[in-house]
Amino acid sequence: MESLRFSGKSVVVTGAGSGIGRAAAVGFAAEGASVACLDRDADNAESTTSMIRDTGGRSFAVEVDVRDEESVRAATAVVVDVHGGIDVLAANAGVNGFQTLHEVTVEDWDDMFAVNVRGVFLSIKHMVPYLIERAGSVVITGSAIQSGSRPGSAAYASSKSALAGLARAAALDYAAHGVRVNIVAPGTTDTSMVRGMSGVGEDDDRWPAMREAWGRDRMPGLQRMGTAAEVAAAVLMLASSDAAFITGTTLFVDGGMTAAL
Repeated sequence: MESLRFSGKSVVVTGAGSGIGRAAAVGFAAEGASVACLDRDADNAESTTSMIRDTGGRSFAVEVDVRDEESVRAATAVVVDVHGGIDVLAANAGVNGFQTLHEVTVEDWDDMFAVNVRGVFLSIKHMVPYLIERAGSVVITGSAIQSGSRPGSAAYASSKSALAGLARAAALDYAAHGVRVNIVAPGTTDTSMVRGMSGVGEDDDRWPAMREAWGRDRMPGLQRMGTAAEVAAAVLMLASSDAAFITGTTLFVDGGMTAAL
């Protein structure tokens, strides 16, 4: 039987316009959820929504800038107005960037934290009252880099590492209300963000060979990149009742990358 773990559930995915967020949104919808696709890029959010609707799922798009409190507040109000409440928040919106510490501008540092950390804080802050009503779940997209860094990653690694503390504290803050808070920490995953880091466009014919070489040379363990769908599967598991006794923890979905650090 097809799994419908989220039948009748209201799910919010931030950063749903591409990559892991899109895969998670599609996965939640396939398992019965009504999905609010939130993204700073309205066109990408609409594209994900169309993908879900084309397969018979329920979804709508909301433009949001997770760095801005009023934007998050307004987006939350829209979701609650349409869905009547919130059962799951997949706080996935994030950015990356790689420079040595002395090359990072204060503006770039602040923006990294504004999206990756403040964005998660604001999303939880404004949605948790509704999550409490339904003993819901929060799943944050972190990164394997929180356990082992690499050259040129000071701003990104610092922002993703901060999420571990945020998740543990939030898990304790809301445990008495039945709300669980966890992190999925992907290793290098084949997404448009990673392709952008490599300098290869979405449809560049060179990408398959580059992806294979990257996995072979840089990914100890399974020696390949993960897929957005593989990470999304972990997001769905932690959000579901299958993980009813899991909170305040980080699940590494990295093909064994951190095991070799």
